[in-house]
Amino acid sequence: MGQLERDAGRYNDCRERLNFCLGACVLAGTGLPIDRFMTTTIHLSRLGEEWVLWASEEFGFMTPSDSVSTESSIMPQKKNPDLMELVRGKSARVIGDLVTVLTLCKGLPLAYNRDFQEDKEPMFDSTKTIMGMIDVSAEFAQNVTFNQERKIQLISSVHTDQLDRNVLPSNLATAYWVNKLKITNT
Repeated sequence: MGQLERDAGRYNDCRERLNFCLGACVLAGTGLPIDRFMTTTIHLSRLGEEWVLWASEEFGFMTPSDSVSTESSIMPQKKNPDLMELVRGKSARVIGDLVTVLTLCKGLPLAYNRDFQEDKEPMFDSTKTIMGMIDVSAEFAQNVTFNQERKIQLISSVHTDQLDRNVLPSNLATAYWVNKLKITNT
């Protein structure tokens, strides 16, 4: 029994060390008490979506290496970022696990109930799934090439014209980045 208590203590200590503020609200997170696994899942899903778009021909911001992409059956030269599509899709599974646990807990009194035998599978499944999502995302991130010139070209072409005509005078963030990219590009 002492071994399990020490393991639980280590887990709680680890959780305390990891329980830090995620950043500055809209920009980078919040200091409010949040579910970090769910936040990680949502961040990974969003990252997956952005990287799938960035790897598309329309954006062209990144090119995944052969080790983290597959060929298109119609266009063999095209590299599909399958891993990030899977990361994006796995978030649905984790959210489903959350709904399972929330549904299990609704309406229970304040004591132990045998219903809680059913919480282990979704908890272990979501933890395993999230850890896999993190591993796959890290592997993908290490095996892509970013096309900086394409990003500058696209941002400059879309926003510079609008800023020159004062269509977006109140969008200071856009103006800042376009001007910064102009300076960096020259």
